[in-house]
Amino acid sequence: MHRRLLRARPGTALAEEVVIGHYDTSAECSDVLMQHAADGDPGPLMCAPTTDDPEGPTDLVRG
Repeated sequence: MHRRLLRARPGTALAEEVVIGHYDTSAECSDVLMQHAADGDPGPLMCAPTTDDPEGPTDLVRG
């Protein structure tokens, strides 16, 4: 399941981001992100917290 998000970032044009995974902790997301990088994924990928807790639920986002 992929969700498409549109986010405006300060000083940039509107960017399209695609959520490619949801993880219960930022550590889980980081591990998956590092595996994608090790497998040669060209990115850009990032882990984006979904709550105010930086260690809590996190989406793996391409965009």
